[in-house]
Amino acid sequence: DYPVTATFYGEAFSVVSGLMRASWPHLRFGVVTTDDLVVCDVNETMITNWTYDLLVATEEHDAVVDFMVMHNYFQANFGSSDPVSYETLFDETKIFKDMASGVKTTFSHARPGDVVPPVIVNEFSLAELSSPACGATLQFTSALWHAFVLGDTIFDEDETISSLMPFAWADKAKNCTKDAAGPVGDYGMLSMKDPRGAIVDGTPRSHYYTYSLFNLAFGEAGVSTTMTVGDSASSECGANLHAYGSRFAAGDAGLFMVNTGSVACRITLSVDDGESMTANGWVLRSDDPEDLTSNGVEWNGNVGTATAALNHPVDENYERYVLTAENDGSFLLDVPAYSVSGVVVYGPGTSTNKKQAWLDKKKAA
Repeated sequence: DYPVTATFYGEAFSVVSGLMRASWPHLRFGVVTTDDLVVCDVNETMITNWTYDLLVATEEHDAVVDFMVMHNYFQANFGSSDPVSYETLFDETKIFKDMASGVKTTFSHARPGDVVPPVIVNEFSLAELSSPACGATLQFTSALWHAFVLGDTIFDEDETISSLMPFAWADKAKNCTKDAAGPVGDYGMLSMKDPRGAIVDGTPRSHYYTYSLFNLAFGEAGVSTTMTVGDSASSECGANLHAYGSRFAAGDAGLFMVNTGSVACRITLSVDDGESMTANGWVLRSDDPEDLTSNGVEWNGNVGTATAALNHPVDENYERYVLTAENDGSFLLDVPAYSVSGVVVYGPGTSTNKKQAWLDKKKAA
């Protein structure tokens, strides 16, 4: 119940981190920041200038800040229950990055001359800033949102965000529906305390499957990816198709894609170095492809709903798609509208046993 201020927090951080660093110099210490305001609860007072004041306090105590954690539950416009469009929600992926940039700018103002430390974004979910309605955090829109944020963060040349740690378990849940919410929301990858009692605790939300697919299809290192488009239909698709390439330690190529538009794509996939022979694929989309507000998903044709989830782990319980290369070593892929897709391409030396061993390794991880 002690009245915590930003200055008090900065002073406490300086003392505690200094003492711990003296005993364990290998440890790194970070401060909890926000781009503008810290919201303790919708019924409590907002603390203005939080980040600036705490950083000034750390400078006055000559404390080292190794990283900054941007901690924001993404609620705004309290009291509104108006539904938010898909386009508005997805545009807020840009706001997400702007928030992290704002934290770095504040550091430069508060501690001029110091090297700006990396920003970690944790305990976040869909940045639904246009409304406090937490319902969209449960919808398939959230699966697309997280997929785009993942890829965009990894391939951001400015390295605005250094690490992402979304809510694994829900923070709280109260009166959360598609369009309206109580004073708190259900933000986790897994359900918790569903107010209607219809969803068992631990049931995966739609964006849980985004991270499952990413873990399967994205390797240890990102690589550049080039896309070309042809006719007008392809051009419309190309504007909304985001592809993120990678390499696995064994040399196999991975491709993680998110189609944020309403037009399906047919693409030709080629791997520059090496002759490709076969590939595995996974496709995630809404259980109702025409309704992005649905709480259910479809994983390689298998449907799971908010109340009857897919069996887990999904890569053990459901068959992956298998693709065979064309004569020139390329692959033809159909990417559905509003979907997250992943492909792993194997060279001629990759046997079936090796592919299974790779899957076993991913499962163990």
